Amino acid sequence: MKKAIGLLGVLLGLGTWHAEAVAFDPARDVDVKIAYEGQMPKVFVDGVRHEPWLAISGMGLTDDGDCGKVDEAFRKLYDRGFRFFQVNVHQNRYYIDEGKYDFTRVGRRIERILSYAPEAYVIVSLRFTHADWCRKHPEDAIVYTRKPLRPKGWDGEHMGCPLRPSAASAAFRAEVGRTFAAFGEYVRAQPWSKRLVGVRPGWGTYTEWHTFGFVNGPDASP
Repeated sequence: MKKAIGLLGVLLGLGTWHAEAVAFDPARDVDVKIAYEGQMPKVFVDGVRHEPWLAISGMGLTDDGDCGKVDEAFRKLYDRGFRFFQVNVHQNRYYIDEGKYDFTRVGRRIERILSYAPEAYVIVSLRFTHADWCRKHPEDAIVYTRKPLRPKGWDGEHMGCPLRPSAASAAFRAEVGRTFAAFGEYVRAQPWSKRLVGVRPGWGTYTEWHTFGFVNGPDASP
């Protein structure tokens, strides 16, 4: 896996498409970098210039990697020149227990994309909500500085105070490190390993810079 890529996410119109098997390029080393042309970033893969277009999806509702109409849209995007596809993976799709993970379903989703987009490059975002982990490590959970702004029982990640790990926790950061180490081992054993050009941790309400329950003040955990 080379450098992680941060790009714009775009999804376009739907159509009708039925899956067909297409052999994708064997695993090979790739060089990925971002370079600016004026104020506009471009992505270069093995020296070939690509527009910074990124199509994003989740894992779908089944375990076989099929995302239905999203795959129809992805096929259209691929035909129109998109080459970067991000898969957002919720914690319940790979996390078993502390230090135990199963990335099989992630692999199926990637294989599904490559079956109709053989020259695509994939980015994976692993989501870290880890409520079960927090129940075992309550001292490493976020401590909200005020009560939620919503009625009792509201546990939404925006206005509520959901049980979530604190980014300040050394124990949680270690768990994140173990997760990515295990994911790296899994990826290296896959035939599509070099089609994965980026990984990113998905923490916080929007998996970017907002903390969980951000309207309820800063994290006051130790």
